[in-house]
Amino acid sequence: MIKNEYGKLREAILHKPQQRELNSVSAEAAMYATVKAPDYYKVLQEFNEYVLLLERLGVKVWVDDIDQDYICPNNIFMRDIGAVIGDTLVIGKPAYEIRKHEVNNFKKYLSTSGLQSQFKILELNGKCTFEGADLFVLDNKEIVVAVGNRTNIHAYDRLKQYFSRQGWKFNIVTALPEGIPQHILGGKHIVSKDTIISRTSLNEHKVHSSFKNTIHLDEDSEILTGYACNVVTVGPNEIIMPAGNPFTKRLYEKNGLIVHETPTQEISMMAGSLACMTLPIKRN
Repeated sequence: MIKNEYGKLREAILHKPQQRELNSVSAEAAMYATVKAPDYYKVLQEFNEYVLLLERLGVKVWVDDIDQDYICPNNIFMRDIGAVIGDTLVIGKPAYEIRKHEVNNFKKYLSTSGLQSQFKILELNGKCTFEGADLFVLDNKEIVVAVGNRTNIHAYDRLKQYFSRQGWKFNIVTALPEGIPQHILGGKHIVSKDTIISRTSLNEHKVHSSFKNTIHLDEDSEILTGYACNVVTVGPNEIIMPAGNPFTKRLYEKNGLIVHETPTQEISMMAGSLACMTLPIKRN
């Protein structure tokens, strides 16, 4: 059950990458941030450290490590492949061809793990493209959808049609431009009822007027290459962030956040980090 983006994180799904995924195509074809694929064993070490940290913080981690039918180089970025709204799991429909089979892998995992029976399932089809990192669930049954390069207006209309019947209200915002973080989650992150992190210079729109405090981030090296905005909210004003970003960490703490760190240097070579990896499925 997800009623907002900041409640105590209780359960999340992560995909444990396989070596064949990282080496299946060139780094360029996989849309990685570097010219070569990351070292698989370093990625695995970072992944395992993150899982252990989540578990220490009281989060049940569902690890997708089954033998997949399709080899997908970006399968680790689970936030794009789904989103939980209330008690409904929306299965994504990626915009890029190289990511489309991740949906088939995800559905196989849901069935194998037994998670499928715990949710109502909504699968988008037709002309829809939708990635979960373009959606925020807000208090008072409000949903924000960023429409742009990854999530299109057809998906917004379908989501609105489905959830409006259940009393959800919808807001549409403009997604970040193509070529920089392409999801709303790459430029905004909700950390409590009153506080949001914002890369404001990328996109000045307000997610919602209810946020009294905004932590503004400059486009410096920690944000651009350290993925310091790519955080996971584990509870009100409590986050996990990529290690190695001391200035941003101090800024977060100065604004009252409890900050945990975990290394993601190798994973970040794949053009994503913690927020991209983590699909929250239960908060309270």
